[in-house]
Amino acid sequence: MRFGIVKRWPVWAACVLWAAGSAQAAPWRRAEFLGSSVGVNVFRPDLRSTDAGSPENLAIWDGRAVVRAPGLDPADAAAFAAELDARLRAAFDPGDWKVPFTAAEPLRVLAASAPGLDFSDVFSLAGDRDGVVALNLAGHSFADAAAEAVRGAAVFVLRGLAPATPSGVVSAAARALSLGADLSESDREELRENGAAPEHSLDAPGSELFAAEWIREMAAAAGPGFLRNVWTGRVARGESSLSAFGTAFRELGGSPGDAFYRSLARLYGAEDVFGDSAKLTESDLAAGALNAAAPGARAWRFFAASPAGSGGWSVAWPDDGARAFAVVHYEDGLPSDVIPVSAGERKVLPASGVTRIDWVVLGGEHGPAPLAAPAAVVHEAEFPVAGLSAEARTAAGEGVALSWTTASHRDLSGWAILRSEVTEDGRIVRAEPESLPAQAEARDGASYDFVDTSAVAGHYYRYDVWAVTADGVLSRAFRATLRAR
Repeated sequence: MRFGIVKRWPVWAACVLWAAGSAQAAPWRRAEFLGSSVGVNVFRPDLRSTDAGSPENLAIWDGRAVVRAPGLDPADAAAFAAELDARLRAAFDPGDWKVPFTAAEPLRVLAASAPGLDFSDVFSLAGDRDGVVALNLAGHSFADAAAEAVRGAAVFVLRGLAPATPSGVVSAAARALSLGADLSESDREELRENGAAPEHSLDAPGSELFAAEWIREMAAAAGPGFLRNVWTGRVARGESSLSAFGTAFRELGGSPGDAFYRSLARLYGAEDVFGDSAKLTESDLAAGALNAAAPGARAWRFFAASPAGSGGWSVAWPDDGARAFAVVHYEDGLPSDVIPVSAGERKVLPASGVTRIDWVVLGGEHGPAPLAAPAAVVHEAEFPVAGLSAEARTAAGEGVALSWTTASHRDLSGWAILRSEVTEDGRIVRAEPESLPAQAEARDGASYDFVDTSAVAGHYYRYDVWAVTADGVLSRAFRATLRAR
């Protein structure tokens, strides 16, 4: 039996990838000097004047904040101020927060631009008067810097409402108020820097981003006002730990554990996090080093393993194993896939075209499990297909044809075909992926055809064909590069 498709890629479906990369922003280095004149005495001469007519003094947020940007181009300063204004309104106005800033005593934001120092500092005198947020925009986008300035403003707001709250809880809530819909480059760098250790806890130092994402996930599900209500109704009244957010969310009918899972899956699925201390070899996996036992409340373990060759890994999660997920990272910069794993479940994950598989094991509502629960990992020689044979050909006026056969398959849902073209000016143009469904199992194997009639004669194309498993995970089948005739 043979299944085929003829595809004419429309021009509008293509996306253009430039070979040149973008600079990476380093994580912010934060410091707080509240109730101290250390920073205010330095910055006050530059910030006491709020003349909005000056290009270096820009009043925003209805006068409740003023931006001072010495050394910045006036157009850049205005662009940063506009971004900050929008983010301050989005963070505080819908939730009806009681902010300590007025037109008479505004928040003062000093935006410097000096390469090499990714500082983000907040200062105030006693009583949180003369609040200052000072940060270095160099190497950061305006959106990234504005989000960081909102975090600084949130520190003042939250401290004013609950002065005795531990700094870790304040930082997590402030970060939750400032996070955007997508991770910034400095967020990603922070994730890579702090997410690669084997053991983690939301209550540990360096976990601000993770705790903030958890709070943000619950706030998104609970609706407007969740963070403010928890802060004023619980934290300010003495529940000065992260558990206040989980308790409030549970009382609203939500599951803090589900929110914890979604927040970690979003973070680890968005970025390639790797650390030598979390690395497991195939020998480690065979020896039971992948510990599936619950690590404790608001805690998680992180493991990373790089499969070699073809086939796949069969992973049997123990009956007493904790909730977990695998993150499958691919070659060619393809987006990673997150695969949930639960107690007693068996998963087979492919190795071909996979650069690394990460494992994140989540803690539950209580303390850590008393004993280890090793997951059984066995190498699969051929998965998800066996006996693959492929060819690519081109003929004048007929485009490019791909044909392949398999002797057998298992847990195969279909095929993904990706086409890339290198243009004369050096651009890489990647078309939208196409798909073929898998054939039913047949005694004489299965055959597939794919014809690309939109290939332009004289142009070079690369076709990457991936097998797609029942879990939606990719396994590289074959690659063909040729010049269309």
